[in-house]
Amino acid sequence: MARLISAVLGDGSVLVLLPTDYLLWTEKNARIIAGMTARSKRSRAPQLWTLGRISPKTRKELHARGWKVRPEAGRLLKIKKK
Repeated sequence: MARLISAVLGDGSVLVLLPTDYLLWTEKNARIIAGMTARSKRSRAPQLWTLGRISPKTRKELHARGWKVRPEAGRLLKIKKK
């Protein structure tokens, strides 16, 4: 499995940043999310930030598992494309 950019926030929740153009829901992604969900404290929802977009199915599946999603987070982070 590739290394992911992630952080544990002060409340114990997990924030994951993915530099993807478009995130699809796959069996592999479902397994990764399941593992990260189990490691995240339940006090706050884990967060997934992507630099690109998220498919409607992916958004639905993440929300069903208690995740907050922020697609196109590069705008918030003010990341400029070269």
